[in-house]
Amino acid sequence: MGRIPSTVAPHKRGVNIGSLTCAQCNRADECADHILSDCSYVTTTREWIFRWCGLQNVAADTKSIRGLLDFASSWGSCPKKRKVLTLIFYAMLWLVLKARNDKVFNHKSISPTLVADNIKSLVFVWVKHRWRKKELK
Repeated sequence: MGRIPSTVAPHKRGVNIGSLTCAQCNRADECADHILSDCSYVTTTREWIFRWCGLQNVAADTKSIRGLLDFASSWGSCPKKRKVLTLIFYAMLWLVLKARNDKVFNHKSISPTLVADNIKSLVFVWVKHRWRKKELK
């Protein structure tokens, strides 16, 4: 929906904010799709999560936010597994954005592998405490 705060958004409105380069990879302009799905930092995290989920040779377009969520919502034949995969991807988007904000605002770098570990922990806590027991069977 284009509501992720990035350096490109205010620049399009005429605000001079200096460099438009991504804080994580320093290779491309920082738009929402780059921050959450195309940055090399995110690609490394996504690869860790794909391996954890047992997803190999993913041919879908997962280099955009919409492509990633469309892949999760149409993956496999089990609705419960699709729901869990979607949950994992939402956790990934949330924690990647949080890691980016920590780097930009707190000057604190977090490795992509640590973000992947945090995603696993967060998803476990969400599933354990927020889902009704009968939904997971």
